[in-house]
Amino acid sequence: GGGEDDTVEGGGELESWKQCKKDAETRKQECVKDKGLVKALILEKECEGLEMEMARAMLPFCELARVLDGKGVRLVEVAGLVTSEEVPNLQEVLRRLKSSLCRKPGADACPGIRPILLDFQGIPRDPSPNAFEIDPFNDQPSNDSYQEDTIPTTITTENEIRNRVKKCCSQLQTLHDIAKTKGGFYMDKNESPVSSSAIRECSNLDTESLTNNYLDWYRKCLHQRALSTGVADEASSASSNGGGGLQDDDNSTNDCKRQSFQTLTETIRLAEMEVSIAKAPKQALTLVRKQLDRIENDRMKRFEVLQEMAGEVCLREMDFRLRLVPPKRDAVLELPEIKSAIGILSPTLQLAGEPLPVG
Repeated sequence: GGGEDDTVEGGGELESWKQCKKDAETRKQECVKDKGLVKALILEKECEGLEMEMARAMLPFCELARVLDGKGVRLVEVAGLVTSEEVPNLQEVLRRLKSSLCRKPGADACPGIRPILLDFQGIPRDPSPNAFEIDPFNDQPSNDSYQEDTIPTTITTENEIRNRVKKCCSQLQTLHDIAKTKGGFYMDKNESPVSSSAIRECSNLDTESLTNNYLDWYRKCLHQRALSTGVADEASSASSNGGGGLQDDDNSTNDCKRQSFQTLTETIRLAEMEVSIAKAPKQALTLVRKQLDRIENDRMKRFEVLQEMAGEVCLREMDFRLRLVPPKRDAVLELPEIKSAIGILSPTLQLAGEPLPVG
């Protein structure tokens, strides 16, 4: 009779595992088929196509910048083409181009076109507050530019971006004209630093196509961002698709109910874990359990050391007995980001306008 009970119990446990696996796979498929996620993946594919088109247009100029940099060429004032005031901006354009669309990635080299695409939005390459860099694509007076930048409207932003892309295209055309002009560059040897084939490749720039592709890419990226947070209205869907087929009949009613991508990815991750556990053999699960136990034992030893050190300091310095409570086993231990800490000398440093040290 005991053997029969064991068989029934084992069969019930097996059915329970099968049901858990089935439920987890169902949750995973529901997340994968989420309308917002599907839309975002379609938009990502379209963005990649637009990036390829823009990369083809920009690649000849990136190669030109690398050729000029390799030969130690620098720009000079050219009558009728470049004034002395325009030389620093053009030199900065060449500096940014030479580090984009590189065959081999490196510290100052990117194989893609994303840095240039971010330049068109006015995003600084060096985000540190004390860094100074020339913005070669800003063609507006500083006061007016600041006034317009403070207006958080999509129309204003798109107009500014359109102007920046057109300014870049104008500068690229100028670089092409300089490359064709004898004496357009300053160098030690009296020879043309650019081959005729490179100049011919740069002559195929389509300014209107590059501008339209970038604005289309920018709108799709904005729509992706809205989808990633679980909120995307019908207007943004229509603008990013140009009235295409990505819109849903129930778009206005379901968009506000969609989950964010962070929630979807976490649900998929947990579901995949459940499926993996259900499929894993008992021996593998036993090894994982032993490893988890070792990690937990190591964490408890670290906690005991911390408790002993903190207790000694409190007892010695403040005549105070401190008792720490260990964290839960499933708690994720993350140290908070501390930019400064208040200490004995902190008031003096604050009065002097100095940054507070950590610790």
